[in-house]
Amino acid sequence: MGAISLVEKDIEKGRRIVELLDENSFPVTAAVWAYVSEYDRWSLMIATPRYKEDSKEDYEGSRQAYVDMSKIILDAGGPGMYPDTGIIELVAVDNPIIKALHEQKEVRGIGEVRVRAIRADGGFVEDALVYRNAA
Repeated sequence: MGAISLVEKDIEKGRRIVELLDENSFPVTAAVWAYVSEYDRWSLMIATPRYKEDSKEDYEGSRQAYVDMSKIILDAGGPGMYPDTGIIELVAVDNPIIKALHEQKEVRGIGEVRVRAIRADGGFVEDALVYRNAA
């Protein structure tokens, strides 16, 4: 199945979410809209050191990171701040998709760089829009 289009409204919402997280001192190493073919959906992947993938030792810390992120977004504009096209997911800074995208293009600050056809351990990224992807 071909990728669902990422609409301008959600591109703007993604950018605003990254800005809100920055304004509230929520650490964001990378922020990327990624269309992973295997899941047939767009995900706004936010890499943060506060989230540990597959870590039973820091489950509470990772859960709290989601709670804090959600509160920041909801306080800024309620449910309307959430994208319509896909989901928001926190990922670890060493997530294979984030690492593979970083190898293709580094983006500091907040930008909008399109990257296509990236293979990573976490799947095949058919399309991506990178806001930030700094090491």
